[in-house]
Parts: sequence; structure tokens; C-alpha cells
Amino acid sequence: MDVLHLFGSTHDAFYYDLSRMYAETALSPAGTRARYAAVAPDGHWRFGPAPDALGAPMALPAALAEIGRPDLVVPHMFCRRGMTAYRALVEEVLGLPLVGAAAGTAALAQSKTRTRDVVAAAGVRVSAAERLSPGALPGLAPPYVVKPDSEDNSLGISVVHDSAEAAAAVAHARRFDAEVFAEAFVPGREIRVAVVELDGETLVPAFLEYPVSAARPIREVADKLEPGDGEGRAGLRQSRRADAQPVCPAPVDPDLGRALGGAARAAHRALGARHYSLFDFRIHAETGEPHLLEAGLFWSFSALSAISKMLAGAGHDPTEITGRLWRDAAGQSTRPRSVAE
Repeated sequence: MDVLHLFGSTHDAFYYDLSRMYAETALSPAGTRARYAAVAPDGHWRFGPAPDALGAPMALPAALAEIGRPDLVVPHMFCRRGMTAYRALVEEVLGLPLVGAAAGTAALAQSKTRTRDVVAAAGVRVSAAERLSPGALPGLAPPYVVKPDSEDNSLGISVVHDSAEAAAAVAHARRFDAEVFAEAFVPGREIRVAVVELDGETLVPAFLEYPVSAARPIREVADKLEPGDGEGRAGLRQSRRADAQPVCPAPVDPDLGRALGGAARAAHRALGARHYSLFDFRIHAETGEPHLLEAGLFWSFSALSAISKMLAGAGHDPTEITGRLWRDAAGQSTRPRSVAE
């Protein structure tokens, strides 16, 4: 099976480096042949057998001819255009099989407020929130979190403990997005939940917990990413700070596990996710109830990817599961096989 890995960003160098970090560590299932296409911030494309072995830059018309007819396209682009326009280009314009959410679904999940509305209508619990019109400040009582609506990686997010901090938090969020909202802070654990579609069933693998504390109540950019090694690889790498490392499998009792799995499956269906999905929840310290924070409809099929780690934490082989999912997405599924939920 010929697989084209599409990575890069036309947004900025940060998103380009983030995309490359995952693309260069993509898994290689048996029976697949990999090729890479990179889109640079200036819009030019480059192709090659590896992320560090790309050919000369070319404009879009030439790139469209160079793409060819791979059996499957695996997207590694995380910026807004990468999650939407480039997915639409692959699937809707070129008619190529794409693994992961379609462009319209990815666009919905990019918006935290719209995601909240959709999953709440499906019965998934979310905390109180309000959209902020230009010039407005939150009416929520602190503590609350101010967020850009369509930004990821904790960019632009602030916790407001006192109303005097509100104006600065809103201004910071608006540096990243014109649409900003405030969300009631949920004290307690932060747990990530994945849903993977296999053979007509949904698998929820091991839960992954991110460390939070009174001193660090939310995850910040530095908790996730740090500068790369400067040796020709991607300019970013996952944080190596000891107090930022996730725990997988996270210790979760059966009742909480059922609640998290049920909420994630309901959100997956409500959003119209395809092949896989990823959700972040806060578990209220007093009530024990999960509150959905956001959806992440991305899996780069890298050893670094959260879903890969969660599969491994549940005793599955991420490379083998990847191969099965890719064959399903490409319409080349082998005989049905069952994975216990």
C-alpha cells in the first residue's frame, strides 16, 4: 500500500516544526511504502522519501501533478488550514482516500465553543462558559479560563483567579484568535481519552493523565513542547521536563472509566468523527464528574502520538493497529478482526 504523509504548515514556522516532529517519527506498518509531501509556510511543496530528504520546492500546480494516486494520505498538519483546506484538497478535490476526520468535521472540532455546543446537546457534560464579544470581559466568577476559540497547544490560554486579571487574559487570547471565550475552571485531574474505530466497533484504549497542580493548574506550551536538538531535525520536540510527563495507563476506577468511555464515544458520534478521535476531560475534584474540555481530531500515527501511547498502554501494538486502520481507510481491509472494548 502506497502511503503519502502530508506535513507542514502555511501558517508559521511553529506549526511547520510541530508537524514535522510527528511526520519524521511516523510508524511504518508491514506492507506499506511511505512517501512524504511537505508544505512550507511560503506555500511551496516538496516531495521525497523522508522528511529530511525532500526535493526542490514547487508551486501548487506542479505539486498537484506530483502527488499522484497514493492508496492513502496520512495528514500531519495541525494548523487551521492544514486541518481544513488541505484535507478538503486531498479528499474532495483530488478524490484521494484520507485517514481521519473529513475537512468539515475537522473544522467543527477546531472551534472549542462549537464543539462544546454539539457535545453538550448529545449529553456530554461541559462547564459553564460564555463567548466574549469585542471589548467585553467575562461575567463568570473567578476562577475561570480564557481561551482562543480555534487555537491549540495551549497557545493564548490563561487562568483568571481575580477579576483584575481579566483584561490582560482576554487581550492575550485575542492575539491568537478574534473569537475568544471564558470557561469555568474545573478543579481536579486532567485525563485524555481516545476512541479508535476498528472493524465496525469502537475501542477506547488506556487513559492518559496529564499532571496538574495548584501551582500549575492548566497545561501550558512549555509543558508540551520545547526547542529541538538543533541537529537538522524538527525545531520542536516534546517536553522532557520531569514534572510534565503524562501517566499512561492512568489509574482510573471502573465507574470513572465507564463514564469517560461513554462520554468520549458520545462525543465521537456527535461530532461525526471518523477512524479515531481524542478528547481532554477534567474530573471535578468534588463531584468526580468528567467535564469535556476539547476535541482533538488528529493522530499522526507516530510513536510520539498520544493515541499510539494509549494503545501501547492497553497492551496493543500501535504499529499493527495503525496498519489495520490504514487498510480500512484505504478500502483495503483484510478479514474482520475483533478488538475487545
